[in-house]
Amino acid sequence: MTTNYQSYEKVPWHRKSGINHFFAIVGLLVFPPFVWWVAILCLTGDIYTSKQDENGNLKKWGAFSKVFSIIIVILHGLAIALQLGLISLS
Repeated sequence: MTTNYQSYEKVPWHRKSGINHFFAIVGLLVFPPFVWWVAILCLTGDIYTSKQDENGNLKKWGAFSKVFSIIIVILHGLAIALQLGLISLS
């Protein structure tokens, strides 16, 4: 389901780019479930930025941004698994 919002203020808070960047950074540094939040949103719909294109529509994260975010999540999960594996060996 694709929705074209007329203004950035009408975009739900969880679909705003800035919020998702914040969750990704906090997830990488402090609380890992926030990183998974970003991946789930990338897989389930559009994430909007406050900038507009030449037609006046809000810009969305492109495929590259979404794939990059999901790759970061996978690498983060592998790092956690490696750390848990190393802890269990000692």
